[in-house]
Amino acid sequence: MQRFSPLPVSGATQWSNGRWTIILNANESTARQRFSLAHEFKHIIDHRFIDILYARVAEDDREDFVESICDYFAGCFLVPRPWLKKAWGEGIQRPADLATHFGVSQQAIQVRLSQTGLTGRQRRCGQTASDWRLPRFPRTGTPEGYHRRALAATGSSEKGLA
Repeated sequence: MQRFSPLPVSGATQWSNGRWTIILNANESTARQRFSLAHEFKHIIDHRFIDILYARVAEDDREDFVESICDYFAGCFLVPRPWLKKAWGEGIQRPADLATHFGVSQQAIQVRLSQTGLTGRQRRCGQTASDWRLPRFPRTGTPEGYHRRALAATGSSEKGLA
């Protein structure tokens, strides 16, 4: 990982000399750099499989879609749903307090609170929180058929499910 200043973006990844390098904007807050680091890490994780993972996304929409996926990953990685709900249940409910608790920005907390259903939708960077939700692709077959195929693939039975 390297930090540069000035950098026109929050972060970037680069493959060089047989290894990945994540570049972060040194002018941004530590909380923002942590989010950017997790975001860029998702780009690295997906790199080998990008054409498979996002094959159903139109080429014109792919870049924005991938960026949304990486943002979602970073939010989930830094503010896991069970930990957020636990903190909320323990009385840490002010966004500023939650942001400090998790080491992220208040904007990132607002988005995670919305995604987890703890608060209503909030605006972030000109987007609505619903823009950050993962789009659903239509499945082939009926939901029941999909459920049975998933159980069969894992070797489970419906009786074992609560």
